[in-house]
Amino acid sequence: MRVARRLLHALLLVVTLIVGATAAAIIVSQTAWFKNWLRGYIVSEANNYLNGQLSIERLGGNLFLA
Repeated sequence: MRVARRLLHALLLVVTLIVGATAAAIIVSQTAWFKNWLRGYIVSEANNYLNGQLSIERLGGNLFLA
């Protein structure tokens, strides 16, 4: 009985941490800071592979919904 209860508590903790991390990622991904960071990252990575230069003025809207 104790093992089952400890296992249930551990499972509940893991599920809570996953839900919390997911919620934090969703909230942070909608901030202007994150969108500016993502824009810079995309431009930097694209310039490594393109024979030219990519420029993105700004990212807007919800990044999860198209």
